[in-house]
Amino acid sequence: MDYRQKMYHGKHMRRLNRTSSHRRALLRNLTSALIKHERIETTLPKAKELRRMVDKMITLGKRGDHHARNQVLAYVFEPRITVPKLFGPLAERYAQRPGGFTRIIRSGFRKGDNAPKAIIELVNPQEPSKELGSSLLIRDLAYQQVKAGEKIVEPTIKAEEVAQSAEGSNNNNSDTKQPSRPLDKREWKKLLDQKDARNKRARILNKYLSQSGFTAEQVQSLVDTDAQHLEAILQRRKDLKLIRYMKKIWPDKPLPDFVQR
Repeated sequence: MDYRQKMYHGKHMRRLNRTSSHRRALLRNLTSALIKHERIETTLPKAKELRRMVDKMITLGKRGDHHARNQVLAYVFEPRITVPKLFGPLAERYAQRPGGFTRIIRSGFRKGDNAPKAIIELVNPQEPSKELGSSLLIRDLAYQQVKAGEKIVEPTIKAEEVAQSAEGSNNNNSDTKQPSRPLDKREWKKLLDQKDARNKRARILNKYLSQSGFTAEQVQSLVDTDAQHLEAILQRRKDLKLIRYMKKIWPDKPLPDFVQR
């Protein structure tokens, strides 16, 4: 039996199907681009390897001494842009943050080779509205609000009530209206799924409100704006379906004014 195949030699990082010099140049280029633009899109394995190097560069920027500056100069490209930003705004932004300076968000698969893509960005606790994760949360809440047809951000479940409802999800309260007939297994599962989704949404909202410094009214206004845009898109799709149907039924007649495009 060949035990050399079982050994764990040289598995400290992803090879990325490149030589060592090519891989180092690639990571240096990606690190400089992320520091410069604060958000880039690449493949998922590259993003996971890039996260390590960007965290090291930001940690050197927080140190701020002469040796740390020399180490950064030896690694990053475009030093006239990246070095002042590392030792200036980014060092001040993450002064009280011990780690976790980046966020990775999966963004689908690349056409051609079906490689998993990801967006990696620098977190911004002071201005969360500029983060992609924040905008995705607002967009998801807007979709849920359009689907539910009512306001969704104003949290009706506090953190203590979330914990209590999570613990006693199967307990019946005395003030709740009892169903006229016993629920079957499928209906119980649907009811519990709805309650779990509501509790999860409340936990996410409470965490976002505590970290971002926004009020519930400000987040609700952002969600309302996205919801109006989403409703306009859905209405546009319905109109296009109506136009195609009318052209199919009456191909020779002109369309009415309210469906003219």
